[in-house]
Amino acid sequence: MARTGDWKKKWSTRYRLVVLDDDSFEEQASVSLSRLNLFVILSTAIIGFALLITSLVVFTPLREYIPGYADTGQRLKMLRLLETVDSLEQSMAGAEVRWRGFSQVLEGKVPVDSMSQQPRPDTILISQAANVFVRSTADSLLRKWIEQDFNDARLSDVSGQFRFFGQSLFEPVVGRVHRPFSPANPSAGLEIALTGEQPVHAMLDGRIIFQGYSLSDLYVIVVQHPGNAISSYRKLRKTLRRAGESVKSGDVLGLAGRSAGDFNQSGDIPTISVQLWQDGSALNPESFLNY
Repeated sequence: MARTGDWKKKWSTRYRLVVLDDDSFEEQASVSLSRLNLFVILSTAIIGFALLITSLVVFTPLREYIPGYADTGQRLKMLRLLETVDSLEQSMAGAEVRWRGFSQVLEGKVPVDSMSQQPRPDTILISQAANVFVRSTADSLLRKWIEQDFNDARLSDVSGQFRFFGQSLFEPVVGRVHRPFSPANPSAGLEIALTGEQPVHAMLDGRIIFQGYSLSDLYVIVVQHPGNAISSYRKLRKTLRRAGESVKSGDVLGLAGRSAGDFNQSGDIPTISVQLWQDGSALNPESFLNY
């Protein structure tokens, strides 16, 4: 009990803090304090200072200077920015692949045949419908006969000379040969004169690997076909397809020639240039088309 009383006495004992003038020793101010009062005052001051600092950090922009702290709005902006950058990277990667393939075509090389890696749509449909119905022998023969008759009527293939590796080529446009294919300049291709504005058709099934514009060739479309085959269509006035799209034989790629309302002071004949490549070698399209 004596020790407890001594402890209470020490904390309750009051002391006087006096401020004196150094020259006259006159008392300027005095404060009567105890250890308990001094402890309470210091604790209150520390807690108040901590609350003040916390309020400044929480309710003012100073919180943004705290390491690791991020505003919710800024996080949302960063996520949207990352999505935009990712989309741009994918678009640039696709454009780079298409440009690399087109550059290889111009250099006389053939890019990797991506068409052979794609599943055929008819195979997918047949596999999906395998449990729905089963074709009979008569139905298969009828389908084969109709397809053969359509191909023969479309290209007037009398002796098979207009077939390209077993496939019938669809005539890209209706016209006459303006400048034939020349082995000395295979990149010029076969130039066909047009009588008016006409749709330009794909000669074979494939996938568009390039679609662009230049001052000399106007719009250009390059289609990759199965079997490392490439077809190119230049001098189009308008394109209706984009790079990466799949096309069927006879699908319209764009428009070429001039309509009746167009006026041409120079009197130039509207033409379209068609190129055909196989394994990096230029072929004469006239050998497979009925011109």
